[in-house]
Amino acid sequence: MPSRYRALWALAVSLSITLLLAPALWNGFALLQYDTGGYLARWYEGTLVPSRAVVYGLILNAGVPLAFWPVLLVQSALTVWVLALVLRAHGFGRRPLLLLGVIAALSLLTTLPWLTAILLTDIFCGLGVLALYLVIMRGAYLQGWERIALIILIAVSAATHSATIAVQLGLVAAAGLLWLIDRTRMPLARLGHGILALALGAAMVFAADAVVAKRLAWTPGGFALSFGRMLQDGIVKKYLDQHCPDPALRLCAYKDQLPDDADVWFWGSDLFDRLGRFAGLGKEMEKVVVESLIDYPVLQIKAAAVATA
Repeated sequence: MPSRYRALWALAVSLSITLLLAPALWNGFALLQYDTGGYLARWYEGTLVPSRAVVYGLILNAGVPLAFWPVLLVQSALTVWVLALVLRAHGFGRRPLLLLGVIAALSLLTTLPWLTAILLTDIFCGLGVLALYLVIMRGAYLQGWERIALIILIAVSAATHSATIAVQLGLVAAAGLLWLIDRTRMPLARLGHGILALALGAAMVFAADAVVAKRLAWTPGGFALSFGRMLQDGIVKKYLDQHCPDPALRLCAYKDQLPDDADVWFWGSDLFDRLGRFAGLGKEMEKVVVESLIDYPVLQIKAAAVATA
């Protein structure tokens, strides 16, 4: 590779990372959100709380000595690398200025730099989906070390949030269906790489939670998120209308007082606070979610399709 070409790549990558760090550089510090402290506190408190992955909390703690800048640098560099691989897998490799142009456009027209510059797990959802796509659908365009690195990235992404691993499981299930239909388009080895990555992610969750909380457990909160989605879609109201009165459901007494907005329910509802929040309603929300999936499969699919569209 000519030195001039290498210099062009170095310039394109450096400028791309700078664009993705721009909000934090302008702010003078990593962008923060209410949830950031919840991730960071896991190591110090030694407890598990809903939707606050210990794995990401440990990543944040590793960046503490340098004011979290290494975390932002890793998030931005991984984003540049994954996008470069996607371009190469579609025949647009070896074009550093194109990569820079794509990242510049995304930085101006989307929230991408706000996701790479904030201490939240959100960036890993997109990276995890793209990495899974590359491993399963574009494996022929990857070198051996790239495939291994992507599998690790998928695993870490899965371990950072239950919603992310749920999306990835759905994609792997779709790949499994394609394998049953056309095994030439979906080789078993590639499907196996996706399954391996998610299994590794699950192992990371259990291992990290065991180290911090001293017990083998999955990060709580996954069912609560699903409950919030079903609440907004009217599915919770339908379930309660059909199953109440039921002494096992405290929500029956308040079914006509429930908001139709998950954010209001979780973060702005006195009723949710009075009923004990996640700890007090966790099992009940899980019951509603699981039984609603069984009782209304068509409605669930329709709601998911509308939300996807």
